[in-house]
Amino acid sequence: MPFELPRGARGLFAICLCFVLIFLGVHVAAAMAVTALVGISILINATASLTSLGTTTIDVVSDPTWSVVPLFTWMGLIVVAAGFAEDLYRAAYRWIGHLPGGLASASTVACAGLSSIVGDTLSGVYSMGTIALPQMRKYGYDMKLATASIACAATIGVMIPPSLAFIVYGMITEVSIGKLFMAGIIPGILFAVLLVSLITIRAILNPGMAPRGEVSTWSERIQSSGRVWPILVLMLLVLGGIYSGAVTPNEAGGLGAFGALAISVLTRRLSWAALWQSIERALLLSAAIIVIFMFATAFSRFIAISGLTQQLADLIIGLELGKYQLIAAILLFYVLIGMFMNALPALVLTVPLFFPVAMAAGFDPVWFGVVVVIMVELGVVTPPIGVNVFAIAALARDVPMYDVFRGVFPFWIAFLVLIILIVAFPQICLFLPSLM
Repeated sequence: MPFELPRGARGLFAICLCFVLIFLGVHVAAAMAVTALVGISILINATASLTSLGTTTIDVVSDPTWSVVPLFTWMGLIVVAAGFAEDLYRAAYRWIGHLPGGLASASTVACAGLSSIVGDTLSGVYSMGTIALPQMRKYGYDMKLATASIACAATIGVMIPPSLAFIVYGMITEVSIGKLFMAGIIPGILFAVLLVSLITIRAILNPGMAPRGEVSTWSERIQSSGRVWPILVLMLLVLGGIYSGAVTPNEAGGLGAFGALAISVLTRRLSWAALWQSIERALLLSAAIIVIFMFATAFSRFIAISGLTQQLADLIIGLELGKYQLIAAILLFYVLIGMFMNALPALVLTVPLFFPVAMAAGFDPVWFGVVVVIMVELGVVTPPIGVNVFAIAALARDVPMYDVFRGVFPFWIAFLVLIILIVAFPQICLFLPSLM
């Protein structure tokens, strides 16, 4: 052994190396690969580390479960390319645009609906930002509120299925992806309600911040509602199929992608260029996710060999923390790590550490998955690395990044209330999965 240190100390050294590499700007996949190689070499030998890395990556890429990632990603990209997101926003605007803060609320409602098809947050930001920002600017909205409402509303995408974050969590922990999908529905809807309520209250207290839109006629409302049928059909195919048990998540992904393509072609709303672009982007996004997970799995194997998770669990048990104290400590950690890492890398890096601890403490694995996914998603609107904020700021070029972050802070209230409710009432997450 090159170092006369306890096994746990060597493992801790390797994990510190991983964080240092990430903070230095090394891609998270490369950082985890280096950590796994160095860590297993220190714990066993170099040959074992190379063998472990090779077998782990082959196991990951040969797992057919991963087909769900490109399928759901492609489905969402087709929906966006075909303009169905714009129809969804217009329908929401016709119904609630005349209320206080109605345009911002409409973008939130549209994001919630779009989330049932698109499994990532950036698609929601770009879609709603392109459609809703010009409208809110036209009516004289405070641009801090306008940009922040879209950045935060897009985070609903990780709660309402199909969610890439739930897929990654399920793959890491071997928890049922179907149950995770169902567990996110009620929290996602509840979060949308909280955001709309917060926007409305702020608009009532300060009407100049979010002026009312024009009142639509009933015929306009009904006509706009009729144009969202593609979203409803796809929701029925995906969520209905999974909930009823008629299809697996993989089959639901294939059904959803085929349905989105068929509807887009039949309605003649998808050009060849847009179709090719959606395929190309789906492949790029899926490849990036799978590469990260390949090396995250190797990293997890190193964590298991080092025995750090068991030592961490023993340490926490020795502290005799209550359940609420433990979850509060974990949530605080996720707030801190979310400030410096994007959602999916944060998941693959931390879940192997905290999942065994949570199970030892008696937490439900599905409930814990929902809580963790919400917390890592908080990071996408938290400085200094808030990818949703950077994305919306790129669309609203005249709004300084500092102003967007200032606009986001009041929406932390909604995140805080949601987490408190889920911790206090776990059935918010577990009710629908219990019916499966």
